[in-house]
Amino acid sequence: MPRPDHAAGRRAEDAAAAALRKSGYRVLARNCRTPYGEIDIVAERKGTLAFVEVKARREGGSAGTPEDAMTPMKLRRVARAAAHLAAAKGLGESPREFLGAAVDLSEEGAPAEVRLIPVEEVR
Repeated sequence: MPRPDHAAGRRAEDAAAAALRKSGYRVLARNCRTPYGEIDIVAERKGTLAFVEVKARREGGSAGTPEDAMTPMKLRRVARAAAHLAAAKGLGESPREFLGAAVDLSEEGAPAEVRLIPVEEVR
């Protein structure tokens, strides 16, 4: 039996993937593991690769917003993982973008609210 937090994480990633598709992205891969960490979603739109970090919170929870969890340290990790993955797949200098997918999970069965947030600067 899956743990409830794993089920919520899967639900958040499913909602983020659906939001990306609705925004014109093609989802290429999910849960890509690298020596630098995991990339939640890799997508592509108009020749640009998008590396997406998904963060979710339950409505009314005390953990803050999904955006609060997108720390500079977390985003640097995603950038390192993306560079490693691009090199390993021979994607070299392909145009890239980094997105955060902030997911507000409501009660089970209700649609999740997803905000796709461009990460302007990852150091």
